[in-house]
Amino acid sequence: MHEKIAQYCIQNLNLDDAELSEEYFYASLPFCIIDAVYSLGVRYSSTRNTVIHFCDIKGLQRLRLKESPFLDISQQYSVHQFDDLLSHYDDYKQIAVELFNNKQRTSSRNGILKAEAVHKFARVLLKYNVNYFQDISKVIYDLNFENDICLIPGQTYGTALTYFFMLAGDDNKVKPDRMIYSFLVTTQVFFFQQEKNFAINLRGYILHISS
Repeated sequence: MHEKIAQYCIQNLNLDDAELSEEYFYASLPFCIIDAVYSLGVRYSSTRNTVIHFCDIKGLQRLRLKESPFLDISQQYSVHQFDDLLSHYDDYKQIAVELFNNKQRTSSRNGILKAEAVHKFARVLLKYNVNYFQDISKVIYDLNFENDICLIPGQTYGTALTYFFMLAGDDNKVKPDRMIYSFLVTTQVFFFQQEKNFAINLRGYILHISS
C-alpha cells in the first residue's frame, strides 16, 4: 500500500518545489509545544498567531534559518524556563489571554483550555529530562512518555504528539489530520482506519521509488 501511495504522490504532486514551512524551523522547543497543542481542530493561521504573540510578548527569537541545524542550547529558550514562566501565573485563563491571546479549549465539551494542555505537555517533557531540541531522542520511541502525553485532556489519540515530533525534527512521521486522511482517500488505495499512532514515511518510499 505504501508504495502505491508514494507512486501516486510522484505522479500528482509537484515534489520538486516542495519545502518545509517556517514552523519546522522554530528556534526553541516550547514553541513546538504551543504549535502542536493549539493546532488541533482549528485553522492553522490562528495557531501561528498564537506562537507569534507569545514570542513577541516575551521578546524571544521564534525561528532559526531555514534548513539550518538546531541552535546551540545556550541560544534556546528551554522547556524549564517555559514551565517556570507558566507556573508563576495564578490561573490558565490569565495565561491564555496574556501569553497566548488565545482562549481555545481542547474540546467544546468538557475540554480544558489549550493553555493548560500546553503546560501539562511541558511538564511531561521535563519529567523525561527534555529541555532542548537536542534532548528529543530521549523520548521519541518511549511508550511511557507517549502514554503520559496521551493522558492529557485532548491528547488521547496522539495527534498533537506526532506533530510535535515532526516540528522537533522527526522526518519519519505524518500528522494524521483531516487533510491527510482526505488526500489518502483520493489515492484510492487507502481505506480509512482510525489508528492511535498513524504514521507512515511517504518521503522514504518516494525517494526509494524515484532512485
